[in-house]
Amino acid sequence: MSLSRALRPADSDEKRSLVANGERPPTDSATVEVLTVEVGRFAVGEECNDEGPILFFELEQNQILVLWGQWLYDPHVVTSELLDIDALWESNGWFKHFELVRSPSSGLVLSLKSIASEMVSSVGMVRAGQCLPPRPSEVFQGSLDALLNESPPVSRKKV
Repeated sequence: MSLSRALRPADSDEKRSLVANGERPPTDSATVEVLTVEVGRFAVGEECNDEGPILFFELEQNQILVLWGQWLYDPHVVTSELLDIDALWESNGWFKHFELVRSPSSGLVLSLKSIASEMVSSVGMVRAGQCLPPRPSEVFQGSLDALLNESPPVSRKKV
């Protein structure tokens, strides 16, 4: 269970994706944030308004990474040369190790790729009605056990 973050210059494809998705035109010095994630446990969120898949990943130091949106089904965004993505969805699993590249300002995910051949299985379902962050990828404070046992919606503090 770990998370590392780094900023790096956006490549030309990433700059085009940022503009195509409504981000202000990037400058030559545009940056992207790269999250390298090792997952210990994760849970699937129950949809209530066609948000697309919702995934909650338990990280270190009482942190949760939440990913949500139709982009999780996009084979141009989510890639793996090591694991069959369709088989992961069918088995309620996900990549144990992955790299996520996103806009540091909006959380817009530009790419997510597996970086190892291991997978993890979901430990449960987070009930619908949990407050999703406005960004499609966000790290916040909390525990997966608390999310799995909550019934009323709870607001989240961004990390």
